[in-house]
Parts: sequence; structure tokens; C-alpha cells
Amino acid sequence: MAKNRKGDRAKILEGILLGITDKKTLPDILKAALQMACRDFDAEAGTVFLVDKRRRQLQFAAVLGHHTRTLKRMMISSNSGVVGWTIRNGRTAVVPDAPKDPRYAPEVSEKIKYPTRNIACVPIKSGKTAIGAVEIINWKGRNPGRQKIERLQETARVLGKVIETAG
Repeated sequence: MAKNRKGDRAKILEGILLGITDKKTLPDILKAALQMACRDFDAEAGTVFLVDKRRRQLQFAAVLGHHTRTLKRMMISSNSGVVGWTIRNGRTAVVPDAPKDPRYAPEVSEKIKYPTRNIACVPIKSGKTAIGAVEIINWKGRNPGRQKIERLQETARVLGKVIETAG
């Protein structure tokens, strides 16, 4: 029964996101998906990162929260922080205490003077290759729980399909 519910949620999410692709631009779709994810986590901020292979950097493709204009103009190293680890390893990272995690890179938080308490980051893949990541920052409460992480992973999976289609 649980597998069917998960599959149903994935189909619904995929239908919603794929259904808006003919009406909006890719940045609009990324932002809409990020808004859904941040709402689900009751989070203060979030980012969809996309890999710029030519520059070997990560682009802030969609941003919610503080200093969105500043962040949208920035790029960071593809090896930087939790997001870099997530993309390199193609694995989800849940970091309940970011400053204490060795993968955490405080440079962006310091630059915009916004403290990062916790991070949930999932890779966006095209096939088996990570092409980006969805990062949720400063969720409220202790731990987001397995179901929220699974929904975030489903969102990233669908975004991978949307990006492939748009590409």
C-alpha cells in the first residue's frame, strides 16, 4: 500500500510540473517547484542549483528567501559545500546542524549575512548524472522526516525530466 501512495504522489507531482511546462519558462517552473518544496518543509529559504559544466560552477537558477537578487547573480564552485557534495556524490544530504557539518561552506551565508542552521539537499539528475540540486535551508522543527525528504527527491526527479525536455 505504501508503495502505491508514493507512486501516486510522484505521478501527481510529475503531472503538475509537466503540465505547466507549456505555459511557463524553465525559471518559472524551477521557482514554482522550489516554492512547493519550501512550503512543504516550512523553510525560510531554498535554492535550485544547476551545473554550468563549461565553468565548473553552480548557478543559482531559482532562489527563495533572503537576498534573492544578489544570489541569482552569483555562481559558486561545483565543489562548494553541501550542495557540491550532493552533486558530486549524487546523494541526498540532510544536515540538521549546518555549522557543525564538515561539508558546510559558510561563504555564501557570510556574504549575504544570513545564518544557515540546517540544510536538506537532493540531486537533480539527468539519467545517472547529477545536473543540479534542490537545497532547502532553515526548516522549522527538528528533523524534516522521511516523507518530506522523499517528496523533495520526487520533486528533484521530476525537475530532471523537465530540464531534459527544456534542454
